[in-house]
Formats: sequence, C-alpha cells, structure tokens
Amino acid sequence: MVKKSNMTLKEAEIEIDYFVDEFFTKNLFGLKNEKIQEGAVKGCSYFRELKKAGRNGQGFSLWLEKWEKWSYCLSVYFTKKTFDKYFPDYERTDYYRKACWDCGCDNVKEPSPNELTFQYCEGEYYLSLYIKEGSERESIKKFFDHPEIRRVCHFSDDKITERLQQSWARVGQGKYRDDMLELWQNACSVTGCSIKEVLVASHAKPWRDCNLDEKTDSHNGLLLSANLDALFDKFLITFDKNWKIKIAAGLEEDCRKMGITKDMIVNYEILDEIDRKKVQFFLEEHRNRFKKKEINRT
Repeated sequence: MVKKSNMTLKEAEIEIDYFVDEFFTKNLFGLKNEKIQEGAVKGCSYFRELKKAGRNGQGFSLWLEKWEKWSYCLSVYFTKKTFDKYFPDYERTDYYRKACWDCGCDNVKEPSPNELTFQYCEGEYYLSLYIKEGSERESIKKFFDHPEIRRVCHFSDDKITERLQQSWARVGQGKYRDDMLELWQNACSVTGCSIKEVLVASHAKPWRDCNLDEKTDSHNGLLLSANLDALFDKFLITFDKNWKIKIAAGLEEDCRKMGITKDMIVNYEILDEIDRKKVQFFLEEHRNRFKKKEINRT
C-alpha cells in the first residue's frame, strides 16, 4: 500500500519542474505553465499534466508517487468511454489480469520499472510506465516506443522519437542551468567552450540525493560540455582538490579519443574565493562516489 507522503506541494513543484526540464523541456507537448497538482488521497502523490485531454478524452501526465521511495510514473490517461474503445473486453485479457490494478485497493504493490501497466483511479484509466531511476531516458523512450502507446496515441514511427531527441539536445534549460551559466561566465568550466547548445549543468551530488537547497545550488557541480558531462554524471571522471581531472582506470585511451586528457583542469580562477570553496564542497562528494565506483570496477 502507498505510504503517507512527506513531501510538500512546493517541494513537489521543484522536483517535477526539474525532471520535466531535464527529460522533456516544458514545451515538448506544446503546453506551458501547467501547475503541479496533488493526486488521489490514497495515492499520496503529485502530478503534472503534460498534455490535457482532447476531444477523445485522453492526455498525458507525469506522476511523482511515494512507495518505498519516491518514483516517477509516465501515463496516458483516458475516460472510460475512450478506454473501452481502445481496449474492448480488456478485463478478460491475460495482460489486464497480470498488469492492472485499482488504486482504491489496500494491497496495491508498486509495479516493476519499465513494465507497462493498466491502472484505474477515481473514474479514470491509465496506461502507465514506472521510470527506472538512473535510466530515465531509456524508460521514457520505452514508453513512447511501446506499440500500445503508439496505437492509442496515433504516433508515427519516428515523430515522438524525433521530438524527444530534440528535447534531450536542450537538457537543463531551467533556473539551475541559468545560474550556473552566470557562475561560469557562459562557458564550459573545463574547456572554455561557449556553445550554449552543448553545455550541461552537471550535478556533483546527484539530484535524487540532495536536500531542497542543494538541488538548486549552482555550486553543486560544474558547467560542462556534453562529452565531459556524460562521464562526470556516471562518475567516470572527477576533479581533485587542485581542480585537475581524474580519469577512471583503464579509460584514459578512450577518453583521449574523445578529446579528454589527463592534463585538463577546471578554470577555477574565474571564481572568487567563496565560490571556489562552495564548489569544492560538492566536488568532495563527487570524488567520494568516484572512488567507490573505482573500487567496484576492480
């Protein structure tokens, strides 16, 4: 059964807004300024409409739900009339019996990530996929690539994939990125690249592990070009107390092929002393995780 929520609406707004910025951009579905809303009482959750229901009674929503931990769920929702149209006799199918649950039941268990499920809650039907933490893009793509989602939403083979790719090319367009651009003078903190389209506001301490202040603190990470960000995000590179890059053992040659060398250093001199200390505070967290990953790799 879903546990009582310990997150405020304001905290949920920050969480979901960041997630949408990171993985969709706010206008992917052509809508802006959709407010975060509280979900069903038994759901103890929050959601944001990504696309409102049209004439046929279906739309998209993103849910943040409290189970053993907070989990994201991406859903296309229907009125009963529309659901019956797309899934006639659904209650007699094996798929429904194995993969559907009613939010009003007391013995509801959290579905496995990346498995499409039917859900029913307070008069609406949902076709949902719970997003796997750490593999968000893969989960989102799996949702939109699923044949049932494509069928009920009338997606062409490549339309939604193209839009997602365009969205992911513009990740991190929110306030956190804006603040980090200002902090690092609109350039990659390592290479000095000033092409904004390829700059990513990377978190040193992962978003999911941050408190409310840390999540939006522009010192919690580095402004990096896309290739550096990909490695930094996976703890395959880090930066030491002297701001010099450290590359995971065995990856030096592959990194060199990407233009990343062991001589790289953060351009810390553009920061004042206070900002340097704040950034290093978070980099220490990143270095510790880098070390743990190194141990697990060996």
